[in-house]
Formats: sequence, structure tokens, C-alpha cells
Amino acid sequence: MVSLTLLAVIVGVFAPVDISTSLRSVGHVVPAQEWVLARAENGAITTTLRDLRTGAVTTTFAAEPSRGDAVRFDLEPVAQGKTVEAGQIVGSFSSGDAMLRLAAVRGDIRAAEADLRLLRAGARSEDVQVAEQDARRVEAQVAQARQAVERQRLLFADGHVSRRTLDDAESDFQIAQAAHAAALARRQATAAGPRPEAIGVAQARISRLKAEEQQLNERLTLDVLRAPISGRIHHVFSPDTLLSVVDTSSYRLLIPIRWEQRERVSVGSAVGFDGSSFTGARIVDLTPAAARAGGQVYLVATAEVTEPSAHLVPGLRVPVAIETPPQTPAMLLASLIGWQ
Repeated sequence: MVSLTLLAVIVGVFAPVDISTSLRSVGHVVPAQEWVLARAENGAITTTLRDLRTGAVTTTFAAEPSRGDAVRFDLEPVAQGKTVEAGQIVGSFSSGDAMLRLAAVRGDIRAAEADLRLLRAGARSEDVQVAEQDARRVEAQVAQARQAVERQRLLFADGHVSRRTLDDAESDFQIAQAAHAAALARRQATAAGPRPEAIGVAQARISRLKAEEQQLNERLTLDVLRAPISGRIHHVFSPDTLLSVVDTSSYRLLIPIRWEQRERVSVGSAVGFDGSSFTGARIVDLTPAAARAGGQVYLVATAEVTEPSAHLVPGLRVPVAIETPPQTPAMLLASLIGWQ
């Protein structure tokens, strides 16, 4: 009886049949891409885009404030939500110097345009009369100041007044002469009407100010930060990380493979989640280098999730089964007892 049982076992082991096998492990769920927005110690805003499919990492400086410029960065309301679309504005920069200069330029434009309107309109009749009256009044003041200074000169020569008194009279006379010259210029300008060259100068000044306004507006408009990918927003409670966006349109599984089982796994092998058929994911890459963990040497297999599940989230660890080539009973027995 024992002989018959042993014979049956031997025949079963060496029977020419194949048995479907799989390799069980635990997969670490990672997003296809991840975008991190952070603030450096010097205040610079940096962005890092990691493509976990290819391993590419792109880090850029979104803004690096210059010395003395009060640059401020603010997150937009969309950054407080749950998702963001590629190209959507998530933050904006504002420069204190640029905003102050823009306000000043706009004020200068309004003043220059008002001056141009006055030049084109020319002087009104009442303005001409006022200018004429001012000129006559100042002429009388000049005559009085001249008489006063001549009298003080004579008194100073005779020693009746101090040098300071004479200097005050001389100063009053010079001030009166300057006021007279200005009044004559105003009278002449109002009588002659607007000059073409003055209008040209005013128009050129307005054009220059508007060009500067446009440059400042473009600078403030360009100082925005747009999300390069669509995905779910992860709020990170960190002093340097402002925002993290993960691309949830596709996932990858990082699966450790024991070194002695590396021959059973290859690119293209199907991967199923525990309890399901081999339809959940597929191996797309095997790292050539080995990593050690817990006293064991492992390879890391990367699987692309072909059938996303609502239960998958970045950072989750899920049991998986990797479909391996069929084995004969003899091969299966040898692997179980460690012969291969």
C-alpha cells in the first residue's frame, strides 16, 4: 500500500502538466506625477515636478526676490480646494515697488492728459485778462522795489542803515524782478495761444508714461503661478511646503521582489490586487540594482495600474499577486524546498 502511494506521488510530481502560479508581495501606490510648491529659506518660491513614470525631476525657481524689493506670494482660493486643473492659477506674486510705481505712473498720466487738454483748448478770454492784470500789478511792485533799494543804497552810503537792511531791500527787488519775468511769460503765453511744439512735448510724455504703465501691468500679470498638471491637492502642514498636487489620473505600484525570485518576474507580467484576477496592473520596469531591507535583497518592480480603483490613494500599501510562468509539479516542489 505504501509502495502504491509513493508511486502515485512520484508520478504526480513528474507528470507533464503545468500549474498556474503567482508571486505575492505588497505594492506601494504612487501617483504618475507629483508637483510640489515650496518656499526656500531665503524667501524664494520653488516648484518641483516629479515624473514617477520616468524618474525625471524638474526643479525651478518661480521667483527669487531681489534685495530691497518687498515681493509677496499669495495662494489663490483654488489652492484651498480639493482638485486643480492644469494651467489653473494657484498663486500670484506682488511686488511692493512695482505696485507703488504703477500708482505713481497712473497719476502722472492723468496730470499730463489734463495739461494737454488745456494746451489744446488755449487760453480763455478771462485767463488773458487775469494774466494782463497780474503783469501790471507785478510791474508796479518792481517799480516800488526799485525805489526802495535805491533809497536804501543812499542811506547805507551815508551810514544811516545797516548792511543787513540794504541786503533785505536788494533781495526784495530781485524777487520782484523774477515775479515780473514770470508774469510777462504767462501774459505772452496766454496771448499767443497753444504752441505746436508744446503739444508735441506733452503728447510724447503721455506716450512714454503709458508705455511704462503697460510694462508694469505685464510684469504684474506674468507674476502668477500655474499648475503644470491636473490632480488632487494635498495640504501639507509644513513650514516650507506650501502646496502638493498629485496626478491621480494614473497610478504606479512599487513592488519589492525577493532576489531569488527575480527570474519569475519580467516586464509585461500581469499584476492583480489581492483577491482579484490579473487585470489590475502590469509590470513596466524592473530596477537592475538590488536593494536590501530587513536582511533580504530585493529588486523593485514598477507596475502601471491599468484599471484604477477608487480605493487606491497615494501612499497606500496593497497586497498584490504577480502572474508568473506556469510550473510543472516538479518545478513547484523544487522551489518549495529551496532547490532553486
